[in-house]
Amino acid sequence: MARYGNLNKALYGLKQAPRAWYLMLKEALQKFGLESSSADGCLWVSKTAKLAILVIVDDMAVAGDAGAVEAVISYLENTFKMKRLGDIGTFVGLNCERDRAQRQMIVHQHRYTTAILKRFNLDNCRPVTQPIDVSVKFHKAMEGEERVDPAKYQSMIGSVMFLMLGSRPDLAYGCGLLARYSKEPTVAHAKALERMFRYIQGTKDFKLHLGGNEDLSVLRTQHSLMMKTRQEVQQDISTTWHRSSSVAVKAASNCLHVYV
Repeated sequence: MARYGNLNKALYGLKQAPRAWYLMLKEALQKFGLESSSADGCLWVSKTAKLAILVIVDDMAVAGDAGAVEAVISYLENTFKMKRLGDIGTFVGLNCERDRAQRQMIVHQHRYTTAILKRFNLDNCRPVTQPIDVSVKFHKAMEGEERVDPAKYQSMIGSVMFLMLGSRPDLAYGCGLLARYSKEPTVAHAKALERMFRYIQGTKDFKLHLGGNEDLSVLRTQHSLMMKTRQEVQQDISTTWHRSSSVAVKAASNCLHVYV
């Protein structure tokens, strides 16, 4: 006869552990007066103070006024066993740098970029200036058309997608386009994906600049790109990257990384 037990404490690896941890953390943050953002459930904000906490499983990035940041970290230290990691440097694969003089947060994934290029043996490839050749028209695999390994193709697409979501919005169009053919990729699709990696090789030092004292002209630049043709957008993305990568948001005066 099978025996069953009632688990009184959630453990890592169990099916209900993530939910149990989230409910415990949610209760603690709500007691402090924080609310989950409607835009992203992982972002907790205060309506009474300049304070925000980004939670990724048991990693937290706390930003806001110095007094509010210290207060919430002290509260969490009394609630959970946690470790202060100081000023934010690396967070969920993103490398974060601070330029306090310019009031900027600079985000990049140089280490990850180098790693994926090496993983797919493209670390010595010849760079190109455009991620996608817009003159090429892609289509689904036809009968008799040579296929490539879908597992490797999907792995490469996933690697580019993580990079795109983290700090490289200029890869969004090409990544979305080539991801459509992940089920049955052909040689043509593989060559186009390899071209994206060649573009990444030539732009692996690109960084995303957040905040600063710049005006909203960068947003007008981004809006103007929406009014152009697909080919013009691809040409403009690489030539105006350093301007359009600056987003008009204010960098928090204090940003600390804690691990629970």
